[in-house]
Amino acid sequence: AFRLDTQFLDQSQPNGSLTLNPLRLKLSAGLAKVLLHDADRDVITRFGLGARTTMGRVYTEVRPSIATASYTNDDAGLEWVTTATLPLLSKRVLYKGRLGLFQAFVYSQANALKDYDVIAAAADNTHRPIADDWKATDLNFENTFSAKITANLGVELTAQLFYNKYDSSGNVDTKLLPAVLIPQVERNVRRAGQLRETFAIALAYRLF
Repeated sequence: AFRLDTQFLDQSQPNGSLTLNPLRLKLSAGLAKVLLHDADRDVITRFGLGARTTMGRVYTEVRPSIATASYTNDDAGLEWVTTATLPLLSKRVLYKGRLGLFQAFVYSQANALKDYDVIAAAADNTHRPIADDWKATDLNFENTFSAKITANLGVELTAQLFYNKYDSSGNVDTKLLPAVLIPQVERNVRRAGQLRETFAIALAYRLF
């Protein structure tokens, strides 16, 4: 599997916005098994190795500076993904789901995080160490329900549960000033799961 993710507009830093930041490339390979397959239903699970590479930019000074620097980091481990396509309510609703688990075993900025804990503790004695947070399993559970109301009108509801104790796509550059470094790292710490819901209405028209 091959996947490339990014944000059209990264507004997570106080200095300003960055376009197409960060870029995250994910490669995985493994064994797959079809659990269910017929004319309307598919359930497939796969397990294997995964590697992620992040290329991004961060601001290097406090506001209002616009100076930026590029960075790259990597992690790798085991991945388990299960996808499902199932009709519901007498085929009036189509469900598409994806449950993904990723367990990292190596991380290119693991040592930098240990150094970061020392810097952050010196600046704030209440700092909770995060050097081992990247070892926690990432979870991504996506659920999409779509239905056609009329021949030209459809609706779609998406609910995503995401848990990533430490977002390894962030940058840890201990050469930066603590006033810049600490906010950049701490925004990658997730102490609870995140839930995202979207509702969409679609209009369709067949030309031919």
